[in-house]
Amino acid sequence: MEWVRLVAHQAGDRSVVSMSLGGTGSEESILNAVDALYDAGVVVVVAAGNSNMDACNYSPAQAINALTVGATDVGDKSASFTNWGSCVDIFGPGVDVLSCAPDNGTDVMSGTSMATPHVTGVVARYQGYQTNPPLPSNVISWIKSRATRDAISWTGLNHDQSPNLLLYANC
Repeated sequence: MEWVRLVAHQAGDRSVVSMSLGGTGSEESILNAVDALYDAGVVVVVAAGNSNMDACNYSPAQAINALTVGATDVGDKSASFTNWGSCVDIFGPGVDVLSCAPDNGTDVMSGTSMATPHVTGVVARYQGYQTNPPLPSNVISWIKSRATRDAISWTGLNHDQSPNLLLYANC
């Protein structure tokens, strides 16, 4: 992540990082790296996790300066596995997504690691249309303001603190 920060700083241009990784607890080194990228002008998009638990208990999903992504299915229903809660910023398609596989193949995969690149792509597209590189906070605000509100139907009982914001990809 330090290399990404240095390259973004040297280029002085638009940057976004997609992080489909995570673990339980608070990993200070990862949280500090997310903050450093954010401070360098890089939008950091992270997966919420796939444990059907509060994303605030996972790192980097809990990072304040990250755009944390949960998963939905094709019917705009929250994925049964997606982490949830106030640390999630937005939801995107993450169930039965056609993805790359080894040996130049494809595979159908599910997870917040599938939803995260969808959001990352919309971030990159938005940044590309801007005359000057926007601040990460402005990009995150724009993504959330353009999201479709109240479109997600919830599985399970623990989504009361999750934002009902579904990624809208028409930039």
